[in-house]
Amino acid sequence: MCANNKKEKAAHIAVDLSKTLINASLIAFITAGAFLRFTQIFICQILLIISLILFGTSCFVGGFAISRLYKNAIDGDWNVKENKQSCLFNAQAWLSLVGLVLLFISLFLQFLFDY
Repeated sequence: MCANNKKEKAAHIAVDLSKTLINASLIAFITAGAFLRFTQIFICQILLIISLILFGTSCFVGGFAISRLYKNAIDGDWNVKENKQSCLFNAQAWLSLVGLVLLFISLFLQFLFDY
């Protein structure tokens, strides 16, 4: 297998992982939006709003990283690590993770305050 083919496969894996994170962020976005409608505790509302912003930003950053990767791939540059896409894919993962943690903290606090 030639080096360019390995880089191409690595780029496809990065895009597949990014698409999966986008789907997970959208599902978490819908969940956070639904809970935001029913929560009445101010700190929980703030955490949910921040998590909504993080999930939306995660989807935007992931889509931007995918588009930049494919723009470079048209020119024959499939290398994910040497380009800025690697930082964008990492930022997408961190944004999703922090948003998910805030969502769980908010739900846990809501559960504690309710009982």
